[in-house]
Amino acid sequence: MRSIAEFSTRTPTVSRRVYVLVAQEHECLLRFTMKPGGGIAQSVLIKKQPGWGFTAMEMLDADGDGAVNVILSNGDTTEFRSNPRRYHGIRIYDLGEDDLAEKQFIPAHGVMDFTVLDAEVDGDLDIASVSYFADFRHKPHQAAMLHIRTGARFASQPLLGHEQGRWCRIASGDIDGDGDPDLLLGALNYQTYSRAYERDASFLRSVQIPRAFLERWERIGNHLRVLENRDKNSR
Repeated sequence: MRSIAEFSTRTPTVSRRVYVLVAQEHECLLRFTMKPGGGIAQSVLIKKQPGWGFTAMEMLDADGDGAVNVILSNGDTTEFRSNPRRYHGIRIYDLGEDDLAEKQFIPAHGVMDFTVLDAEVDGDLDIASVSYFADFRHKPHQAAMLHIRTGARFASQPLLGHEQGRWCRIASGDIDGDGDPDLLLGALNYQTYSRAYERDASFLRSVQIPRAFLERWERIGNHLRVLENRDKNSR
């Protein structure tokens, strides 16, 4: 299980719904509908193949149209290391009655966590993400990125200090009390080594983490990093 979200009402005659994101071999989003009489109905809203690697979920109105969206990220390769997967990233879905309809895709290999925030304080919701399994050799900037909404699309850019840790978690909030959202990143500088079932990992040589990155992470150690929002539109 990765994440849980609940949409509920105080009216006893209306059903309550709980959404559960399941990872590992199942890779699905489940909806449990708890009916007023006490019964529970389960629906599978989305189901992916075992290597999909779901990591995080948010449920909110992402584009301001008044309808709830589901935002899901996938990028976990803990069980079996791999070359960059083109289907890793963050997706925004329209929530239907019985399924999800993909609306947008933001590519980010190995994404482990994300947070939704109004980074520019312009009324648009942006996304910040960290990729624990980023391609540190060819695209190290994907380790920590800010995805700014520009119209109907997103423009991605690296976050300051993306190379200073192997980032595992990210959160947003007004940390310094100045009225705009800041970011808090958490590092887990752990190197994944070959397992017994990876007898021949030669196919991974082209994407091995550079020694300079490993040495930097070892020197700095696990830590939290605060990024203060200094956007020109901030209050």
